[in-house]
Amino acid sequence: MAFNFVKTIGGIGRKLALVKLANSQTVRVGDVIETYTTGLGVLQVAAHHVGGVVDALCDVNGYSVETSNPVAGTASGVDTRSVATGTAGISYALVDFSPLTIYSAPSTGTIGTTATSNLRGAHIDIDSDKGKVLESTATRTEGVEANFYSHGVDPNDSTRLLVSIAMSEMQTLTT
Repeated sequence: MAFNFVKTIGGIGRKLALVKLANSQTVRVGDVIETYTTGLGVLQVAAHHVGGVVDALCDVNGYSVETSNPVAGTASGVDTRSVATGTAGISYALVDFSPLTIYSAPSTGTIGTTATSNLRGAHIDIDSDKGKVLESTATRTEGVEANFYSHGVDPNDSTRLLVSIAMSEMQTLTT
């Protein structure tokens, strides 16, 4: 139930970067991370600048890590979707840093109950689950920062919001 890629604004391609992940955390494809605190990818927290969304777990060369124990009768090249960092060879991720990428994100509550989050323009924070947005933080108050911008309800799943990065660590950090 993490963030799923939907499209990019204006057809501009995704901006993927290879990021070394901090140890002692479980990271999934679709989780939201930041890198400005330590220089390593750590799971995102609310009201902080967003690094990006994990697109793939990979090795130091950027190659997707295949599952170590494929099930008989299934494809053997299935990539790893979740990993405890620090595992041999799996401490990197390809991360999409672009604020022009739109994701479908699950919500922790009933969409639209706070600041009409179901409509374009609301801002909303990440939940402590890292793979969901926190409905109760939706806001339309100018000057109140939040991790994501809501583009409204996902037309393919009414339990999810279409969101893009609102507080990008690459664009909004100041010295």
